[in-house]
Amino acid sequence: MTRTTKKRVGIALSIVITLIFLFQRNMEDSRMQGIWEQKYHLIRMQIGWRLMQLRHEYSTRQIPVSQNTMLEVKSLWEDRDVLFHVLKHRKTAFSADSLNKLERLIDRQTQLATVLREIERIEKINDTD
Repeated sequence: MTRTTKKRVGIALSIVITLIFLFQRNMEDSRMQGIWEQKYHLIRMQIGWRLMQLRHEYSTRQIPVSQNTMLEVKSLWEDRDVLFHVLKHRKTAFSADSLNKLERLIDRQTQLATVLREIERIEKINDTD
């Protein structure tokens, strides 16, 4: 083999290796996208379940348990926001103010109807994304 042939083979080999790496990366990105979408859906379901649980706990006046459940909802919502940002490449339109408002309502032991209205509002937001 001549020197120019060796150079061309080396360049072609480098291009092939680069294309293989790019193809593998693209396949991995596609796989992770599916995993993130599944996790996002699962977290939304968990939030809905926790809000339903919170509704029951607050209506039976289990205030300390309701406060703990509210903290779990906030934690799940933060995970949901991160996944929403990764999947949609934008921030969620829902701010955490409603969660903070619900937490204050529970801490102050506000009337059941007010708390239930706020929970329903958050459930609607969770279901619309």
